[in-house]
Amino acid sequence: MDRRKGITLVALVITIIILLILAGIVVGLTIGQEGIITRAQQAGKNYMTAQEEESNQLEKLLAYENLLENAKDTEAGTKVKLPENWYSTAPVYVLTEDGRIVKEVERTASVEAVAVGNGETVPVPQGFYYVGGNLSSGVVISDHPDDQNKYAGQADVPSGVKVENGKFVDELKGNQFVFIPCNESEYHKYDEWNGQKQTEGLCDALYDLETPIVEKKQATKYGGFYVGRFEAGIAEGMEEKNIEYNTNGTPQSKAGKIPWDNISFDNARANAQNMYRDNSGVISGLMTGSGFDTTLKMMIKQGALTEVNTVSPEEWGNCADTIVTYTGRIKQSQNFNFGPFNKDIETGTTTVNANGTGIIFTTGASEECKRYNIYDIVGNVFELTDEVTMYASNIIHPNIRGGAGANHSTASYGNKVASRYSRDFVTSGETTGVGYRVVLYMK
Repeated sequence: MDRRKGITLVALVITIIILLILAGIVVGLTIGQEGIITRAQQAGKNYMTAQEEESNQLEKLLAYENLLENAKDTEAGTKVKLPENWYSTAPVYVLTEDGRIVKEVERTASVEAVAVGNGETVPVPQGFYYVGGNLSSGVVISDHPDDQNKYAGQADVPSGVKVENGKFVDELKGNQFVFIPCNESEYHKYDEWNGQKQTEGLCDALYDLETPIVEKKQATKYGGFYVGRFEAGIAEGMEEKNIEYNTNGTPQSKAGKIPWDNISFDNARANAQNMYRDNSGVISGLMTGSGFDTTLKMMIKQGALTEVNTVSPEEWGNCADTIVTYTGRIKQSQNFNFGPFNKDIETGTTTVNANGTGIIFTTGASEECKRYNIYDIVGNVFELTDEVTMYASNIIHPNIRGGAGANHSTASYGNKVASRYSRDFVTSGETTGVGYRVVLYMK
């Protein structure tokens, strides 16, 4: 009997099928979209990209380090060597040639150091450019490259618009901000102005004294922070209406814009945060009570204001009992009822009227309402700040600052207090003549 062993045809077919399946799996794992070779290729690309980014960062840092130290005769607008504490550090792990993994520290910087004259230096965030001014008059930066050094070495920086043939012409194209120099001990809310406590007649509400940590870091690391040069203007391309601006959008910090008033606290806060949400160098937010108080105090320190000015903004802001010259588009109120903005640019003066008549200007319309190269920080429209208060009803409400075009000294004294004033409205409600201002926090 023949007892030779073998496999049947069926077994052979099954074996071949199994081998083909295994081969397919191996091929897929090797060269498929998620295969070993593809992953290796992608890893190689990622490594090259990371190496290129690291190389660029190192080149930047070397460029910073090779810059000259700032000196008294350094021309304003010149990039100078970064102070050591303006760098950020992070741990990185490096594979050495002998196979060891070594922990090192990588330095990066989200700002450039720019000379502003007299040996003084300011941090200018990535994506922004020094325009002009100095630490005594107010340093102005812009987010448009065409504005770089436009007024370098010039203490007083114009609003950035001029009027030609009855129309605004932009001389400065970007959103503008002003650096407020201060240290951590100076950066906080102030409860006393012109010798009086805020709760003793200068305002009718308690207020939150807490200063956000992100703000304190600015003063500690960079020696200051940036505040919007203008009240927030309505978004580019937004349809002009009478008062229906309680909506979301990206505000502008430029001259000649309609102030974004009649907006709720919730929308003002969201819009301010969205202005630079995707920027690599800064984050943006609604101006806080600490920021507002510190801005006024630093203006006093630099000689741009006095303590009396901060509780009497009608002397330097657009309020209903103020006479200031202006060039811009305006809207007028009668007993606090505002009409739409005029279509044509007007030049003239405000008028004194004790019956609630006032004028709201487009942003940056009056040079008389400028201090420290900042426009309308008091007057024109009230400004919501990112702080809470307990109004008379013991309900939490937002605060507003700075007085407004339709308020005057014959009304409640609080209406004209620059340092603090609260109103009885909720965070989701809007009020005519109430706007906001954006601040920047450097990363």
